Amino acid sequence: MVAGLSAGLAVALLAGGGFAALAANNLPLESPSATALLKGDNDALLRMLLSGTDPNTRDTERQPLIVLAARNGLSAAVDILLSNRARVDDLDAFGNTALMWAADRGHTAIVQRLLSAGANPNLQNSQGTTALIRAAKEGNAEAAEALLEAGADITRTDYTGRGALTWAQDGRSRRVIRVLEAAGARD
Repeated sequence: MVAGLSAGLAVALLAGGGFAALAANNLPLESPSATALLKGDNDALLRMLLSGTDPNTRDTERQPLIVLAARNGLSAAVDILLSNRARVDDLDAFGNTALMWAADRGHTAIVQRLLSAGANPNLQNSQGTTALIRAAKEGNAEAAEALLEAGADITRTDYTGRGALTWAQDGRSRRVIRVLEAAGARD
């Protein structure tokens, strides 16, 4: 028997329970779908989804697959998940959406794809941050433009009372400042 495994779990593994048996016993292993996604194995991810894997599965850190894909710039995985009914505005443990992560990381094509799938550009995480604030904070002008075109509220502020323009100014991101000011942002 493997050290640390109960006899019941060992039997479940041997009987073909595999990852499901491990997950049921709260052992710290990624789900097969999260592993395939993070390895960029889109064929395996699609096969799992078509075989019944929930597209809204979470990894061991409670990150939805759609968030993992967007955060890591995996546009094909985002498309696969959305095509298989992943919730576009699913939240991670801190209230961040896939759109927030894509905007933060400058994955503009993913920002656009999520918006076209109905992502809400005005959701706020547990700190009041929106996707637009994250794009501005990180200097991602193209993501900011896409969010504004989709109706992002330029007046929203985070828990510190700072909005997108203030964050862009603090980061000295001239391109983002121009984009925000052209959209009507004022100090």
